[in-house]
Amino acid sequence: SLRRTSETVATASDAPQAVIDSIMGHVPHVNDMGAIYRAKIYNEPLRKCVNFVRSWYLGEIKID
Repeated sequence: SLRRTSETVATASDAPQAVIDSIMGHVPHVNDMGAIYRAKIYNEPLRKCVNFVRSWYLGEIKID
C-alpha cells in the first residue's frame, strides 16, 4: 500500500514517469525505446519529486 500511495502521489508532482519509475526501482521493459536511449536521470527532477511526496506526507500540500 505504501508503494502504491507513493506512486500515486508522485504522479501529481508533474514529474516525468521515467523519474517516478527510477525512484520506485522499476526496471524498464524491453520495448520501452525511451528507456533504451535514456542515459541518465538527473538529480534535480528526482529531488523535486521526492520533496513533493514528502510535503504531501507532512500535510504541507493537499491533493484533490
